[in-house]
Amino acid sequence: MVKWYLENEYATQIDLQNEDVCIATAVTGLGMDTKSEYIGIGDHFIRNYLNPAMTALQLTLSFFNPSIYDKIQAVANFLVTAEKLFLVYQPGLSSGIVYRREVEVSSYLKDSAKDGYISYKLKLNPTSLFYYKKSTRFEISEMEGEKRYDFEWDAVFNDCANRTLSIPGGNHVDVAFSVVINGYTENPKIEIVSNEKTVHELVIPVTVQEGQFITYSSIDGDLLCTLTDASGNVTNLVNNFDLATNVFFKIPKAGATIQFTSDTDVMNTIVFTAYFFFKVV
Repeated sequence: MVKWYLENEYATQIDLQNEDVCIATAVTGLGMDTKSEYIGIGDHFIRNYLNPAMTALQLTLSFFNPSIYDKIQAVANFLVTAEKLFLVYQPGLSSGIVYRREVEVSSYLKDSAKDGYISYKLKLNPTSLFYYKKSTRFEISEMEGEKRYDFEWDAVFNDCANRTLSIPGGNHVDVAFSVVINGYTENPKIEIVSNEKTVHELVIPVTVQEGQFITYSSIDGDLLCTLTDASGNVTNLVNNFDLATNVFFKIPKAGATIQFTSDTDVMNTIVFTAYFFFKVV
């Protein structure tokens, strides 16, 4: 069964397929649209640019008695108070994948009313593509060596400070990712390898002490590279890099290998999360 949810920045959700709240129908705006421009050269037209176009999403939300106005107001309050808003789409695939899309409210207008029934049109402007994310956790145990936790890709371990995993191809766009590196390590390196060639490489020039961690993100709109100490103080590391360094990069959509190394023997814990964005779901 197809399910729709609204979600805020705290991961609190409103189920839009629950009569205790409302029932969402007539969902429009799914799919792909593009903006393009062509230049005539002789007998041919050459594309000058091709960009995705913002396609508004629209849902009809139907509210039913009892307490119909309380339900309408509850949805309105959720929309107005959310600092970040996501439309969550669960298409009922056998894989169980759940897609999210960052959105902003364009309008929430009364559409029709009958006895015991009122509908509103909710219009949302997407600010991202639909996406889902997968996480992989690497951890070192002093007693037992390295452990695996629910790996979703092929992973190869050469030693405690060298971890490699493969991201499959067939993606609609390049794959954004985030990494959290915990515990003592020196100059950790993130390397992207495709067809046996390094296409991206980043050495983070810092020593991480016990109780500290590095956070790196190449997600559009959330680009960051920071060090958090044991007291929770956050230092921006971007200024530590040479101006010529390509600090933020993604994994090629055709697939690649991502490798983590450092100048020390151990990086205690790494949490890697890949964000797969889709033009069409």
